[in-house]
Amino acid sequence: MAVTEQAPQERLREEILADGRRQAERLLRRARQEARRLTEAAAAEAGRFREETLARARQRADQLVRMRLAKVPVEQKRLRAAHVEAQLDAIRREAEQVLEPSHARLARPELLSLIAAAAAGVAGDRLVLRLSPADRETLGDAFIDDLRRLTGKPGLHIGWGEPLPDGASGPLLQDEEGRQEWDNRLTSRLSRAWPALRRTLAASTGLVGEAPVEPAS
Repeated sequence: MAVTEQAPQERLREEILADGRRQAERLLRRARQEARRLTEAAAAEAGRFREETLARARQRADQLVRMRLAKVPVEQKRLRAAHVEAQLDAIRREAEQVLEPSHARLARPELLSLIAAAAAGVAGDRLVLRLSPADRETLGDAFIDDLRRLTGKPGLHIGWGEPLPDGASGPLLQDEEGRQEWDNRLTSRLSRAWPALRRTLAASTGLVGEAPVEPAS
């Protein structure tokens, strides 16, 4: 009689346990599904982050390459310009050495021509002439008539100023008041002519393209 009364209770207990197991299994499946979903989402997010990181790195690398490539023509131009300047400086130094009296002393006609050109550039007829001792020896004392003829100034009068250094070649002429001066020494003429001359030299040697040449002062 007792066994008969306990049978429904046993079945109820078993049903409750079975229902609990089913709910637990459902919860476990859902938890596993959620965990799998989260894992897949995390993997996908990591993949996107990795791809974005790689894309940014490639973009940065491309930018650096373009920047460095852009600097190549600029650096080439800078090196070429430095080479051109070095060559032209060497040419000028050589020209200055050639103009030194130890290499080429002015002859009297050349010296007279330089003095006459300077006298033509200074207003007035009463002028002061400065020469190196070597050039004064070359010119001599009987020169005024030659200068009057060359300058077209029949009233030209030349006085002597302080001698130029021994290394000077060519005349320096002033008016008596010292307000005007015409430096016709060879080195000074080279300095005045050099801006135009260097462009001509650079173009003729192929170092740079032809540029407009300004007249020397």
